Amino acid sequence: ATRCCPAPRQNPAHSIEPLLAALRTAATAAGGRLSVLDFGGALGSTWWQHRRQLAAVPEVRWSVVEQPGFVTAGRREFSTGPLRFYETCEACHAAERPNVVLLSSVLPYVERPHALLADLAAHECDWIIIDRTGLTRTGRDRLTVEHVPPSIYDASYPCWFFDRARLLASLPPHW
Repeated sequence: ATRCCPAPRQNPAHSIEPLLAALRTAATAAGGRLSVLDFGGALGSTWWQHRRQLAAVPEVRWSVVEQPGFVTAGRREFSTGPLRFYETCEACHAAERPNVVLLSSVLPYVERPHALLADLAAHECDWIIIDRTGLTRTGRDRLTVEHVPPSIYDASYPCWFFDRARLLASLPPHW
């Protein structure tokens, strides 16, 4: 007989520490200014998760760039203080001048992830943070299919796992 052991419980605070450290470093480097373009950030879940820990940062702006339906709902229900919603990166850049681009679990689900990364890097910003993204060291990207459990809803999505070196090569040399 085979036994299955559950994964050890992790302290939820530990899972946010690497991203929080990167955000704090970016804010410190910018003299206390943190303006984040959160690409694919839904309704601001990463902002809501980190807002208390970022309270000591003197100037914080959090801009979610999302699909039109999310932007409409976000503006209506969730825009508050530093949290804003935009339909395009261009609109966000014009209004906010972000110094950080956050890509948290979004690159695997876009059609042309390398082109998106190169485009985002071409905008004026100081930091690009790629978080919660599967990487390989195989020399090639791997396209898979993610199946959502039917208990949540019946769907499947294409999902990329990226060769680390190839993904980083999408960035201009100065990065």
